[in-house]
Amino acid sequence: MLRKDANTLATVHLLLYVKSEQDFFAQYVNEVSAYGKQLKDKLDELPAKFPALRVDLDPLPELEKRKRLATGIDKFIDIAPVIGKSGPQFERTLLISLSNGLNQERHLLQEMGKLEPDPALRQFLDREYTRMNTLYEQSETLLIRHYYR
Repeated sequence: MLRKDANTLATVHLLLYVKSEQDFFAQYVNEVSAYGKQLKDKLDELPAKFPALRVDLDPLPELEKRKRLATGIDKFIDIAPVIGKSGPQFERTLLISLSNGLNQERHLLQEMGKLEPDPALRQFLDREYTRMNTLYEQSETLLIRHYYR
């Protein structure tokens, strides 16, 4: 799940090609996207170091997959080129989505770290939790500073 969501984060910067936005917003989205790519690449490398580790599984039940797809489609329609929101509404909607996703993933990393018996893997999960937590806090700060009243 973490690998798939990291890949989603890695592609979020593509939305910037079709929308105009403020510099601080674009900088943050690019930072999140770069982190998503780095995390996905790191996760892809882990099985070579830890042969028992699988990062290519799809563990979610079918109904949960459908729910996630439906919510993803709703969010995409909100921010899609031409028909979706633009300007501050687009930025706020995307930031809220990123914040929610980062919040889910940071807690996933934290819980995985609590259960991981291998010290090296636990250290990896803890480092990624710290980075994900920082990005989450930045999203919340941007929302409060620029989009909430």
